[in-house]
Amino acid sequence: MPVIVVRNAFALDRKSNTLWRQNEEAANAERRHQDLVLVTALQDATLAFKGLGEMAREDIAVHIDAGVGLPSDVTLISVEVLFDKPERTIEVRTAFAEALKKAALECYAACKLKNQHLVDPKLYKVEVAVRRFDPKNEVYI
Repeated sequence: MPVIVVRNAFALDRKSNTLWRQNEEAANAERRHQDLVLVTALQDATLAFKGLGEMAREDIAVHIDAGVGLPSDVTLISVEVLFDKPERTIEVRTAFAEALKKAALECYAACKLKNQHLVDPKLYKVEVAVRRFDPKNEVYI
């Protein structure tokens, strides 16, 4: 069961960003919608990636920290609790990281098309780390 955690590289307070705070309630609703779109995009990319083996959407946990995707942020996507298996080579994990990065950038581009006030998605930076989880040396209950 992979756990995908999405966070900012820099701890920025979303409330200080006036772009998102023009209308607090509308901004929060839009942020929740964008978070849901990003969760779905990352789950879809994981399910479509053949190198991980069979899994269901319910097997993929995605957590998004508050403030992800703001202009000038670096979005960090960290895959954790991805059980170490012989077929999950460095090449497979690298390809998986690239698939997640592509999905996130496409998600940002789609949100930009819907919301013209957003910053150009080409300015967003996305970094991905895929960490192996060795159940022989780590605890999983």
